Amino acid sequence: MERSYHIRPARGKDEQSVKGLLLDSNLPLEGVDEHFEESYCVAESQDHIIGVAGIEVYGSHGLLRSCAVDSEWRKRSIGEALVKNRLSWARANELSDVYLITTDADHYFKRFGFRAVNRSSVPDEIKESSEFSTICPETATVMVRSVQESRI
Repeated sequence: MERSYHIRPARGKDEQSVKGLLLDSNLPLEGVDEHFEESYCVAESQDHIIGVAGIEVYGSHGLLRSCAVDSEWRKRSIGEALVKNRLSWARANELSDVYLITTDADHYFKRFGFRAVNRSSVPDEIKESSEFSTICPETATVMVRSVQESRI
């Protein structure tokens, strides 16, 4: 029988489980503390965190990051549900666009309407984030999506 899950806003008590999941997925922890409760969501099954995604807010722009799903739960559209949840959250919070930086998942994010952009076109607020300025390499792909785009 397929195990069920639900998505909900992250709470402070989730942070250590989320950090473990991010480490298991080889994703950075820098910056998570500063934005965790205000703009992250988790996928949960039987009180166990099985996925996470967050959007850091910089002015009217968002930075999608920390998208991860527990290896035992992959290939069940949980990542898709988490990304869609955060895009809906961005729309509800009246952000104009959402950026992301990836070294290997640009093909995945294209399905949500993200498109690659030149690093020089990124707003200064996003450029100053730890994710953009120090964590991700210069060779990483930068992508953007308008929040008002109808496809989520």
